[in-house]
Amino acid sequence: MPHHSTSFDPSQPLAFLAGGVSLDISTMEAENSLYQGIHPSAFVHESAYVDAPCRIGPRSQVMHFTHVMAQSMVGSDCRIAQHVTVYPGVMLGHRVVVMENVRLNSGVIVQDDVYCGPSVTISGASKLRAAPSPHKTTGVSPTLIKHHATVGANVAIAGGISIGQHAFVEGASVVDKHVPDYAIVRGNPLRLVGWRCACGQGLHFTANKIHYGSAKAPLPLAQTECTSCGAAYSQTAPHRVQRDEKPNGATQRVS
Repeated sequence: MPHHSTSFDPSQPLAFLAGGVSLDISTMEAENSLYQGIHPSAFVHESAYVDAPCRIGPRSQVMHFTHVMAQSMVGSDCRIAQHVTVYPGVMLGHRVVVMENVRLNSGVIVQDDVYCGPSVTISGASKLRAAPSPHKTTGVSPTLIKHHATVGANVAIAGGISIGQHAFVEGASVVDKHVPDYAIVRGNPLRLVGWRCACGQGLHFTANKIHYGSAKAPLPLAQTECTSCGAAYSQTAPHRVQRDEKPNGATQRVS
């Protein structure tokens, strides 16, 4: 029977959401505030296994035959579907959806509002070894999925890879290189096939004919506005897109 802690503080953010990412699990374990058990409002199916110490936040759900191992952290309002394995050292943000048959290996960090499709395998931190201490992961590169990213079904993600915010990885892809913010990628080998707005609409860029202003300040390679929400974007390099602030305080309809 999973242990429910009554001393859980739902106002306290997870460590990686509040600032730098610590992957020294022994240090994290010493900070008792990081492992407060299962919040009373969370749901854990009777067939699931949740090992202590761990943290499962308010209103999160852990479904049938899923195993959440010790020294892992799950934020609030998450949904972890059936037959998911969450290894020690995994950290999930808030409002994360993990579909069935997903494997999250040690050293995986998933930020807020991420969707992870069925049968995804996410390798853990790079340079991990079985000896001398499986609980010591300081100095390695985590596998990071940033805010609002979407990972399609049957995707394999290599260790130490970063997937940018609002990026979209199409199903059955093999992710063995970093994915930029707002990028749409697919395939094996992985290739960049487009860009999308934070609202989900595809972006189509128009190239700037002049790349330098009067003061020789470089201009973006291309610019566009989302046809759905009006958000403005600039392509500052062939593999880099950024969202722009609109001039004169104009508002955008994307949160």
